[in-house]
Amino acid sequence: ACGPSRLFWVEVGGRVRRLTRSELQRLQGLPDDFAWPHPGQFARLLGNSVHVPTARALAAAVGEQLFGVPTTSNLKGTVS
Repeated sequence: ACGPSRLFWVEVGGRVRRLTRSELQRLQGLPDDFAWPHPGQFARLLGNSVHVPTARALAAAVGEQLFGVPTTSNLKGTVS
């Protein structure tokens, strides 16, 4: 087997299977309808990405330190 999914697997009900592209995107915090700019480079782009909720929290903390204004997250995950 070739491709990034050969490296990622999960056991379900005693059976082992590869993770799907959608599952790999969800692990990075990306929405199901996320459109990749270069779908053929999915593995490289996903491997170089940063977990979206972590990046959002880090940006909020840095903003709070720089500007002294507390930030909060709403249910959609955006920082205000």
